[in-house]
Amino acid sequence: MSRWENNYRYYSSEQLAIANVIRIQLELGLSLNEIKRCKGQRCPANMDEMLTRLAGQIGAKIENMADMRKIVMTLQKSIHSVLNVDEQAITVQLRPEEPIILGDLNDYGGGRNDYDALCGFFRERGSIG
Repeated sequence: MSRWENNYRYYSSEQLAIANVIRIQLELGLSLNEIKRCKGQRCPANMDEMLTRLAGQIGAKIENMADMRKIVMTLQKSIHSVLNVDEQAITVQLRPEEPIILGDLNDYGGGRNDYDALCGFFRERGSIG
C-alpha cells in the first residue's frame, strides 16, 4: 500500500486479491482468528478442509432453523385454533379436586437446554420429523 499526495491509499493487485479472499471468508462466517490461521497456509487442501468444516456447520444451522420453523408453525396453529373459538359455546364445569403432581413425569430436558427440551416434546408428539 502506498499513499499519494492527496492522501489516498493505493493497493497492489496482490493486496486486492488477498482483501477479496478475506472479505469472502468473513461473509462465509469465519472468525478473524480462523482467517489469520489460514493466512499463512493458503493452499487448496487447507481451503478445502476449511470449506468442508464450514459446510457442515451451515448444514447443522439449517437443520436447527428447520426445527425452529416447525415449532413456530405448530405454535401458530395452536394460536389460530384459539382465535377461532366460538366464545358462546364455552361452558364451565366444576370438577372434583384432583391431586397435583409436582415433578417431571416426562423429562424432555434430559439436562439439555430449553430449546432441545421443546424439540423433544414436539418430536414425541410427531410435530417434528
